[in-house]
Amino acid sequence: MNIFTIKIIALILMLIDHIGEFFPDSPICY
Repeated sequence: MNIFTIKIIALILMLIDHIGEFFPDSPICY
């Protein structure tokens, strides 16, 4: 994996983490 791919994965994980904070009742658990 190159730097760009790692940045994209990190961005997606951060978005999922923020969604989990906005919706604490959501079934997404990370």
